[in-house]
Amino acid sequence: HTSLPESFDDALKLLDKAIENKDQYVIERYNRADSMKQLLSENNTAESLYLYEKIGDEYRRCNIDSALLYYQKGIIRSGIIGDSVTHQKLILLRNSILPVKGIVKEAVDGYDSIGKNLYPQNRTHFFEAGNNLFYFASSFYPSELSSRYYGQRIQLATDSLVANLPPTSLDVKLYKAQLYNEKGNQALMVAEIRDLLTETEIEDHLFAKGASHLADYFATQSGKEVT
Repeated sequence: HTSLPESFDDALKLLDKAIENKDQYVIERYNRADSMKQLLSENNTAESLYLYEKIGDEYRRCNIDSALLYYQKGIIRSGIIGDSVTHQKLILLRNSILPVKGIVKEAVDGYDSIGKNLYPQNRTHFFEAGNNLFYFASSFYPSELSSRYYGQRIQLATDSLVANLPPTSLDVKLYKAQLYNEKGNQALMVAEIRDLLTETEIEDHLFAKGASHLADYFATQSGKEVT
């Protein structure tokens, strides 16, 4: 587990170390993706869908274009095989990151369309995709009206996500923190994030997400003493 820095200088040292190792983290992701691609070339069964998804998952944190490409390959393959549940799940994964490329309306419309015909097996995936999708979308529309609209959608998706995840999972800590933030309870948000960061490794994507939320909060506290 990760020990949180006790001072600003310690935090800077931790950040410097993470930046030094950034390239290595990316290389490791590319290597894992490449290994799975080798299996993919030898695999013509339904198991290929699992590989397309996992390759997309590796790329989504370092190369959005490649992530979209492999999710799309999985979408096409699942359509050919006739696996409609996985087909829907892969569309959700793809749509959840489309706003990063500036494709917002199509992503939201596609998400809402799936919501009307959602397979029960994809309930958690649906709410997780909504959480990601609306956070990304909100950054493209900073106006008060849009911010309120996407804030409400984030809250609805995240409420449902927390209700559908095991209460002891670390993901729940992150999503609870997001909910506290949306509802204006920053003290509880910070407490949840601090717990999350102490229970995850710095290489974990949950650590990155939690640290990002904490950094956003501290950025709003300029000139204030934060403990």
